[in-house]
Amino acid sequence: MYASIETPGPSVAVCHLQGSLDRDCSDHLRAVMLACAAFSEVQIDLAGVVFVDFEALGVLVGGVRRARERATRVTVFGASKVIARALKAAGFDRVIPLHEEGPTIVCQPALIAS
Repeated sequence: MYASIETPGPSVAVCHLQGSLDRDCSDHLRAVMLACAAFSEVQIDLAGVVFVDFEALGVLVGGVRRARERATRVTVFGASKVIARALKAAGFDRVIPLHEEGPTIVCQPALIAS
């Protein structure tokens, strides 16, 4: 998994995830989600995700719930049809809706994690 967090504004984080989201990267994904929860708005870009397993899905759901507990607004977008189908089959879309496209914003890199 590769993750980058961009900050187009002081209270907005755009988290771009790429590669396979699986148990091998769960600790890293958890740390990325925790870092994002410090913002008042988080946009999670799944366009580069090619695989997701149930452990990583649990980390995503937990991250979204933690962010919401802090009153952070969360948007998830960009999942391919295959990834979106897997997320929906697991009930992820009952926690947070999946959007095909994300917002159009200009981002400046803030943190790159791998």
